[in-house]
Amino acid sequence: GYDRATLGGWDPATGDRLWTLKPPHHGDFNVPTPVAVDGRLFVATENNGARLYEFDREGRIVPQPVAELDELAPDVSSPAAVGHRVFCVWNDLYCLDLDDGLEPIWIGEDRAFCDSSPLFVTDDRLLAVGRGGELLLVDTTADDFRLVSRLPLFNDKEVKQTELLSHPALVGSRLYLRGEKALVCVELMRRRGSESAVTAKE
Repeated sequence: GYDRATLGGWDPATGDRLWTLKPPHHGDFNVPTPVAVDGRLFVATENNGARLYEFDREGRIVPQPVAELDELAPDVSSPAAVGHRVFCVWNDLYCLDLDDGLEPIWIGEDRAFCDSSPLFVTDDRLLAVGRGGELLLVDTTADDFRLVSRLPLFNDKEVKQTELLSHPALVGSRLYLRGEKALVCVELMRRRGSESAVTAKE
């Protein structure tokens, strides 16, 4: 996790800090959550870009990242990983290869992507919350950006143009999202005999 200026590791049983890493460029907002992947740590921040770290035998982070990508530098969007792929939104949806130096597998462009886009992933699907609360369902296994379905949640024209900063809550198969004037609950389900889809259930 982060404190105001550094990345750190803590012992969850005692709260003791185990290691500290200060990035080379100061002033990161430090909102995106780090993601642990197969004994490594992926982080992405506004001033230091995306980085992949490894750990030594004592469990301390190795200060020099094993891979870096300056082009992905989100202010607030947290990454999500599945398999050897990590996904993160910063105006576009980035799909990076964790086993190939964070090389982009694809970069998806869509009008709904902005800086604040919470992500949920499974083995084969990614659900992104875009501008105005629009839901986008993406194939995580494809070799290029493949949008499976989309669903706008709010009818308010002003809301459709704004970034919703409240993080949605997932309870079972239901997703709860707060807009500026309403709270919406949607049922996430798989259509029988067809591909996955996002379906509203009032």
